[in-house]
Amino acid sequence: MKRAPHTGIDTYRLVLTIALSLCMVVWTGCAEDDDDEDFQYPDMMTELAEAFTNSSGNVSRILFDSGTEYTPAHNISTNVKDTLFRCVCSYVYDKGSKKINVYNIEGILSAIPRPTDPADEHPTDEVKLLSHWRSQRYLNAYISYKTTDKDKHGFGFSEDEVKHYEDGRTATFVTLLHKRPANDSESYTKRIYVSLPLYYYQGKTDTVHLNISGIDITAIP
Repeated sequence: MKRAPHTGIDTYRLVLTIALSLCMVVWTGCAEDDDDEDFQYPDMMTELAEAFTNSSGNVSRILFDSGTEYTPAHNISTNVKDTLFRCVCSYVYDKGSKKINVYNIEGILSAIPRPTDPADEHPTDEVKLLSHWRSQRYLNAYISYKTTDKDKHGFGFSEDEVKHYEDGRTATFVTLLHKRPANDSESYTKRIYVSLPLYYYQGKTDTVHLNISGIDITAIP
């Protein structure tokens, strides 16, 4: 199982959030029962997860950070085959089965950090850190930035330094890169998730420090 490919911006070697061609999954029950006063809309869950695609590019299973794994009740097609990709998924339980009805699934930034290259630019345009937390395999952050959404913003992870201490400990320092497109005015606030793959650093370093707009977040792989 390979990880989903990421599209970079050549000039800045940034990694963009993966773009998936997802079929819209529509739950039709509410259209039939919308006029029923006793009708109750289902409780929708939104969680970070790992999605797995099969040889046809369809999402075959979704493993949530809680450790629970489900099969989608409806077909979800992507443009990547036999791949694992990090995503945020909104869903409801499918009554009478062990499957889920997926309303929305969107790939998020979860790239292996690239070592800093002095020949490249190191853009760190401002973002706002809204929250952060550790899951089993990732260090996750919810961030916001100002945009018109006319052109795509570039995001990526840069591995800046590995420090070796006298007591034998090591610490790896990573920065969230952000490149704002030219002439992109600050019209409204957009919020996104990013996930740093901590599993990549298991056995390689004692601590990982993620810098997001000057704020240091520390985690143990």
